Amino acid sequence: MINQATNAIGATETVATAGPYTLEILRPGSPGCSEGNWRWAIRKNGKMHQRSDRALPNEDRAKADGLAMIERARSGVDAW
Repeated sequence: MINQATNAIGATETVATAGPYTLEILRPGSPGCSEGNWRWAIRKNGKMHQRSDRALPNEDRAKADGLAMIERARSGVDAW
């Protein structure tokens, strides 16, 4: 079950999820993210677990890809 509540702080948006995972959406221009590109990062129990290795065209795509990766991690699929 994923809680869609979001909290925009500075250059990132945090999406709270059920369980130990938290999804962060990195906005264009934030540290580690070039202008015009979106990225995501997944934290497990507050520690970095995985982040996107490619730039995404918009916020919705970054959020969808990040949530899909959390679902894969929760189902036990390790082959990213």
